[in-house]
Amino acid sequence: MNINFTSNTMNELICHFLSAHTDQEIVNLFNGCISAPNPDNAYALIYNSADPQFYFTDTFNEDVKPNSHYIVVGLFYLHEINDLSALKAKIQSLKTKWCGS
Repeated sequence: MNINFTSNTMNELICHFLSAHTDQEIVNLFNGCISAPNPDNAYALIYNSADPQFYFTDTFNEDVKPNSHYIVVGLFYLHEINDLSALKAKIQSLKTKWCGS
């Protein structure tokens, strides 16, 4: 999902993404990025600042350096994607982390 605006801080940009997209849009993004999800795996929602966009990945390198252009917004499990109340709780916890609310 491409983002076409400037933000003063990374937190504001991520907070805007989480607030501006519906639960269904997050599910659609997940389904568009992950072709055969495994219920035991965690899938990273990534923001790529070098090519400004958000996406899910199933190949996450834990050695991503803090100064890398990849920001891990949060980790999602398949049950969180498939269960609306679990998804809402996950997104709310990420809003608390990134938005401070």
